[in-house]
Amino acid sequence: MAVRFALMYPQSVRKLILESPIGLEDYRLKVPYATRDELTREHLQSSGETFDRLFRAFVARWEPRFQTYSDVQAGWLLGAEAQRIGRTAAHTWLMAYEQPVLYEFPQLMLPTLLIVGELDRAAIGRNRVAPEVRATLGLIPELAKQAAAALPNGKLLVLPNIAHVPHLEAPERFHREVLGFLGR
Repeated sequence: MAVRFALMYPQSVRKLILESPIGLEDYRLKVPYATRDELTREHLQSSGETFDRLFRAFVARWEPRFQTYSDVQAGWLLGAEAQRIGRTAAHTWLMAYEQPVLYEFPQLMLPTLLIVGELDRAAIGRNRVAPEVRATLGLIPELAKQAAAALPNGKLLVLPNIAHVPHLEAPERFHREVLGFLGR
């Protein structure tokens, strides 16, 4: 979404920071399509254990303080807005799937900081492919190098021993890098 916004409204964006973006690969090449209704149903059938597995895969080392993020996701599905939450998750999945932004990186002329963890393996559709295909998805450090090379004014920062959520796993380093990039 940030890449699209920066391309559509270049007069409104001076610098762009992409933290662990999902759009570094074209999932259509490996992951079968799913409809909005299928994805909504799947999300609504998620349990607390489903979210626990997801969030544990997002960090290199689990800490009890991360449990809140899983609990909030699971709690949303117990409330009155569950259908809206499921539909939003489906829309988000399909946006990343149907509109890969990696092909548009060369058009981003503004200074762009790409921050990823060296242990990040996040990818949509992992549950929809065979294990041998799954092993080829979400190779974020390598994909980030390719993305940074495509960004005319890009800078890549790969954080060691960090997975998909650098702002949670290494907040001091993350904030220092972001503020340095912004010139503060």
